[in-house]
Amino acid sequence: MRPASLVFGILVGSTIFMVIPLMLIKLNSRFSFPIFISPSSQTLGSIFILAGIAVVLACFGLFRFLGRGTPIPTDPPKQLVIKGLYKYSRNPMYIAYILLLLGEFLLLGHVLLLGYLLVFIPLCHLLVVCYEEPVLQKRFGQSYLDYCLTTPRWIKIKLQ
Repeated sequence: MRPASLVFGILVGSTIFMVIPLMLIKLNSRFSFPIFISPSSQTLGSIFILAGIAVVLACFGLFRFLGRGTPIPTDPPKQLVIKGLYKYSRNPMYIAYILLLLGEFLLLGHVLLLGYLLVFIPLCHLLVVCYEEPVLQKRFGQSYLDYCLTTPRWIKIKLQ
């Protein structure tokens, strides 16, 4: 991984998952917005955070070893990654990000963290649809299109 990619990843990740949530917690407290907290929500939040971290690390490993790159735009994978978690979802890393933010809300309970999550989810969807999918289609061509036919963008839900 190039140093610039590492710095980029650290800056973006720390902003999304630490700086913005800390600012929202301060605002939440400043304006006395509700805090929803219980031991069970904190336990569940901790589990979601740990699961999110595990998925992010697994995805980084897959990108590094199978894709010969990183998820960071300045050092993208050279090969399309369709194994591991990417066999079940085209975007497991974004699912992990959502788990992390949901975990932060459940652990800390500040209602503005929930608001942040509810804004973050559609922004992720727009980023994937409007930017990432066209870039991947251009980079990997038919193999990416075939992958899209067999693997859901997010998760497959069977309703019976």
